[in-house]
Amino acid sequence: MRTRWLAALLLFVSVAFAQEADDVQAARDTITSADLQKQLEYVCSELEGRKSASKGERLTAEYVGAEFKKYGLQEAGTEGYLQEFPVKQTSGTGYNVFGTVEGSDPALRETCVIVTAHLDAVGGVGADDNGSGLVGVLELAQAFAALKAKPKRSVLFMACGSEELWMVGSYYYVKHTTKFPLASTIANVNLDMIGRNNWQEDILISGCESAKPQFNDLVEKHAKQSGLKYVIEDPKISPPGDVMPFYEKNIPFLYFYTHGYGKLHVDYHRKTDTPNKIDYANQEKIVRLAFHIILDMANLETAPERVRGYRFPHPMQGKPKRRIREKEKEKEE
Repeated sequence: MRTRWLAALLLFVSVAFAQEADDVQAARDTITSADLQKQLEYVCSELEGRKSASKGERLTAEYVGAEFKKYGLQEAGTEGYLQEFPVKQTSGTGYNVFGTVEGSDPALRETCVIVTAHLDAVGGVGADDNGSGLVGVLELAQAFAALKAKPKRSVLFMACGSEELWMVGSYYYVKHTTKFPLASTIANVNLDMIGRNNWQEDILISGCESAKPQFNDLVEKHAKQSGLKYVIEDPKISPPGDVMPFYEKNIPFLYFYTHGYGKLHVDYHRKTDTPNKIDYANQEKIVRLAFHIILDMANLETAPERVRGYRFPHPMQGKPKRRIREKEKEKEE
C-alpha cells in the first residue's frame, strides 16, 4: 500500500514539474525575432525620434504604457503606467513607464526584480541605442504576463526616460519610487544596445560580481544553453547606463549589451543607426536568455547583497584593463 502511495506521489510530482517546464517554454517562445522586428520598426518610424524630454519621448512612453496594458501588466507609475519628471538640461519633461507582473508568494510578492531599458534616443531613430533594449523589455513583459505560474517575487518593468542626458529618469526614480521601495528591490537587469554584435561575441554581460552570492552560476546555467557565444565581463567594470542609479542605492545588477570596449559600431548616435542593421535572430536569443535569468532571480528565496567597487568607464574610451572569461558558443542542434 505504501509503495503504491509513493509511486502515485512521484507520478504527481513528475507531472507537476513537466507542466511547469511546459509553461516556462510556452512563455519564452512568445519572444520572437518577428515580434522584435515589428516592434522596433514601429518605435523607430512612428514616434518622432524619441529625443530626450521631447514630444517623441512622451509618445514613446504612452506607447509602452499601452503595450503594458495590452499584456495585462498592473499599473505601477504615479499616473497610470507613467511617471513624469523634470529635465533641467532642456527645461522640459521626461517620462518613465512602469508595469508589474505580480509574484505568487504572499510575502515575496512585495519585493521585485526591476527590468530596465531606456526609451529615448539621440542623433537619429536609435534602432540599436536603444530601441533594441526597449523592444526587448516589451517582449519580456509579454512573456512574464503569459506565465501561468508566476515567479515568487514580482517583476517590475521600467522604460527609463532621458537616459541620454545621463540617466535622468532612473536617477529620478530612485529618489521617487512608485510601487516598490528600493529596500524591496533585490536586483536590476538592464538591456541597452542588444541589436548589433559588432565584436567577436554575441552578448556581453556585466554585473555578475555586483551581488553576493554572485550571479555567475545563475548566468552560466542558462547562457551555456542559449546558443550564444557570450562573455561575462571583467569583475568591477560595466558600461555606464541605467544600472548606475540602482547600484549606487545598494542594488546589484546585470547589464546585457553587444558592444565591447572600444568596439562601438560606427552608427552609434548617428542617423544611420536604423532597424535594417539589427540582427533579430541574435536579439531573440539574448532576450530569451534574459527571460530565464530574470525568472530565476524572481524565484530566489534570499535577496542578494550588493558588492561594492564597480566602476563605469564609457566604451568610447577604449578597452580598459580587464580580465575576461570567455565561453565557447554552444551550437544549437
